[in-house]
Amino acid sequence: MSLPTLRMTDSRETLFRELGWDASNPGHTSVYEIMNNETLNVYEDLIADRMNLRPDARVEDPPYSYGQFTDEAVDGALGRILASASVVTQPYFVRGVNVRGDQYWVARWFLWHVFHNRGRRKTNRTQRPPQGYDEGGGEGSTGAGQRGARPPPYETYSTFASGTGGGSFYDPVRGV
Repeated sequence: MSLPTLRMTDSRETLFRELGWDASNPGHTSVYEIMNNETLNVYEDLIADRMNLRPDARVEDPPYSYGQFTDEAVDGALGRILASASVVTQPYFVRGVNVRGDQYWVARWFLWHVFHNRGRRKTNRTQRPPQGYDEGGGEGSTGAGQRGARPPPYETYSTFASGTGGGSFYDPVRGV
């Protein structure tokens, strides 16, 4: 059975609705988790080979975004998701082929979301202060949220997290 195409950016709730699932049904959420894990396995294989990346993205470090991969690599990954799908998940992945020819949109949705979630984790990590960073007030501290005499390369994490931001940043070119 063919389904209407789901946009990759649509929510999990929209996916559930399009598949006729109920988010409060443990059977449906379990199949969702299995599908996500199967997609994650293919994702790991996809990102392991830099030749899957577009030429301009091969110099980048992971995690990669969905758009950094060649269309051929993404199409191959989608095919592998279907080929390696379990007996439980394959019927749902197969239903993602519609009459307009938008093939594998269920697998594409899962693959895009794996990329999206991996990238968001990296972004969340970069907002934390570096290990050993003194936010001020501790023994031997300058009290100014600095490491030694040099100002931090960004606002202190405590002002960033609280939203009170002082607006001052260290400019390594000007030294201020």
